[in-house]
Amino acid sequence: MSAAVDYYNQNFCKICTPENALDPGKSGEIETFLDTLARALATDATLRQSVGDEQPPIWAHLTQLWSTVASVLLADDDRLQDLCLSLAKFTRNLVANVSDNQNRAWEIEPDLRRLLHRYTSYYALQEEASAALARMLGQTLCNLVTSNEELSSRLWRSYLEIPEEENVLIRLLGSHRQDVVLPGVILVLNCLSRNKDRVSELVATPLGLRMDIALLDQISQTFEQEDESPIFDVGYSVFRTVIECSELPRLFKELLIKDEIITPHQTTLLKLLDAYLQSAVAERDAQLHSELTPFLLSTFSALSGYAQNAIHKALGPEAEKKFPDASKVSQNNSSDSSAPSDASSAEARQKSVQELDLLLPRVSEALVLVSQCLITITLAASSGMGYSSQQRINVMSTAQKPEVVMTLVETLRLLDLFLPRINFGKPVGSSTSHGNKSPGFEYVKRDLVRLMGILCHETRSVQDSVRACEGIPVIMNMCVVDERNPFLREHAIFCLRNLLHDNPENQAVVDEIQPLWTCDDGERLQRAV
Repeated sequence: MSAAVDYYNQNFCKICTPENALDPGKSGEIETFLDTLARALATDATLRQSVGDEQPPIWAHLTQLWSTVASVLLADDDRLQDLCLSLAKFTRNLVANVSDNQNRAWEIEPDLRRLLHRYTSYYALQEEASAALARMLGQTLCNLVTSNEELSSRLWRSYLEIPEEENVLIRLLGSHRQDVVLPGVILVLNCLSRNKDRVSELVATPLGLRMDIALLDQISQTFEQEDESPIFDVGYSVFRTVIECSELPRLFKELLIKDEIITPHQTTLLKLLDAYLQSAVAERDAQLHSELTPFLLSTFSALSGYAQNAIHKALGPEAEKKFPDASKVSQNNSSDSSAPSDASSAEARQKSVQELDLLLPRVSEALVLVSQCLITITLAASSGMGYSSQQRINVMSTAQKPEVVMTLVETLRLLDLFLPRINFGKPVGSSTSHGNKSPGFEYVKRDLVRLMGILCHETRSVQDSVRACEGIPVIMNMCVVDERNPFLREHAIFCLRNLLHDNPENQAVVDEIQPLWTCDDGERLQRAV
């Protein structure tokens, strides 16, 4: 090993000089040597350490070579672009997981940063050769600080002070090429390193927030891809760190835009939170659940209030008078002319639409995500696994407050009035109905009913609150098939069971409710007597 290291170091100092780099006849020799040494370093950690430690030292020559190459390329002279690619690959492998090498190579960071700024421009990334160089420079910068707390902190502090238009982290994260984005995402994750101060800066500072937005944009794009993307995995790890450092509520607030109830970036963040809460590492984290519950309930209240107001405006003031029992009518076809048809009922509903809020589907989508997060937390709390008795009481008592129950009931009541059901894959009524072309409405009734079922389980106060706000008929109306809400009927039946369990008053309410329509022997609808 010593002989090999001596050979590499001596030849590096002899071959890799600024003079040879500028000589067209010798720059190719440097590229070949660097590529050979880079391959050897990639698989041999001992060689990486030895090349950096033993004589003759290579660091002054490495710094000079980087300075020369950068000066030429930054003068819009691309003749050393191939040499720069080989030099970046060599440097990337040399510093990987060797802190002494990272510290000695830190002097090249300004040249790396300036070159990255040039090769991450939109026009540079249109060329494959420039994009390959940008990717390699990003990987080199990433390896320069990985697992090195001192350098990670230094780089993070300095990059937060660089204006956005000059900041290479923003340019990496905002690239349209995923292979260029990935080193930037990894660099952010490595810099955070679960350091609460740096996580706070990611959330609270203008430049940090700009990184969050770029990251969420990249993650959102991966949702539309068929193949798994490493950007999602690493980006998820970044926001997992944000969640575990209790910074998600603040980030959610910072992502809000004036006069908008929910933004696409907030929706993506809720998706990541939902995924995290369902992971094995979070399912028994009672402390985290306790911290997130007030935030989720506050968000749930805001979204529900917006949805209720939007539906009221859409249906108009006379809607509830016109269709107080529309959802109770059977969806079966009938030859009985006295029974209202699905088509006529849906057509009448359509005529009642006064003002449809185009944000409502997006609000509904966010409402589903918040409900799923609350379902995960309340299920964990009700099971008691990993919870102290006080933690369980804190979570459940917060979620079971009367105002939460009232909000749930009223939102479900209006959604049932507003959204036509879809039976057996066929939309009810006209294909242009306001509910049929809005994927944001999927699952919303199902998840709200499921949450209600958990909250009222063996909890008399919640059972009574549902009855007090006339929520029992609302839940009964959900005991139907709706293709937009898979398993809605099953969750509603379970919720109704929980509402009636050991509660004579609620049972009496059900007994008093009479069907408006019944089926005769020929399975035709007839008005009940």
